[in-house]
Amino acid sequence: MSKPAVTSTFLFLALGLSAQPALTQAPASGFASETAAYEKQITELTARYEVFQIAAEADPAFQKNWLNRLRITGAIKPLTAATPNFTLSVGNELLLAKINPYVRRSDDDSTIAYLQALSKIVAKGVSDETLCKSFLNMADKSTMSDSDNARIEAAYGPALFDEMTIALGKVMRTGATGKERVLTQEQSEALIIELVTVMMDKYGKESAVRLVAFNKNDTPPLVKCETMKEMMTSIALLEKPQQAMLTRTLFASEGN
Repeated sequence: MSKPAVTSTFLFLALGLSAQPALTQAPASGFASETAAYEKQITELTARYEVFQIAAEADPAFQKNWLNRLRITGAIKPLTAATPNFTLSVGNELLLAKINPYVRRSDDDSTIAYLQALSKIVAKGVSDETLCKSFLNMADKSTMSDSDNARIEAAYGPALFDEMTIALGKVMRTGATGKERVLTQEQSEALIIELVTVMMDKYGKESAVRLVAFNKNDTPPLVKCETMKEMMTSIALLEKPQQAMLTRTLFASEGN
């Protein structure tokens, strides 16, 4: 299975920056008011969620980059920008781009919380091809429509955004220092073999066949999403230390 397909490419928003902008032009005062509103939301979310405080301390440009991304995406994807969780979702997207080194050092409970949030994202894509493709990073972000982006935002809803943000905070707090805790290749291979047997016990032998076919071009996206759901559900059936180690190794490797 391609590791890039199971980690930061889980980015659940797919906010492409090449959609057609609205034809009407807002006055300069409107832009200033919109920017001020974004700044206020960033301040409120930073006060509410520890993860944004950690990110801002680690990267002094984080909040500026967050604001810039909001302004650009808001200009070219107004439907997406109008969704209730837009500011939080863009902040999460920026966090996910930075999270892998923290995951590799995070403690077991934090890593498992991250896995659980990712699993819920995966589950959303099992029966919806647009959500599935955004999850798999199979859709061309530059051509994804504003309306599709808005629908993706709405589908994930406030509860999942909140859960993911809290999980990211746990990962960044516990993974800020310390050594990486990932499996060696030999350990990884042994644990993956155990994982596949758990999958077969729960979902039948066909689950192993689907896993092998994951990277094939002719495998339908919804089949890939179903396979990912089965795999992540099966990881959750392992012992806690195994769950955490496998999550760090599969979803936060250096190559992701």
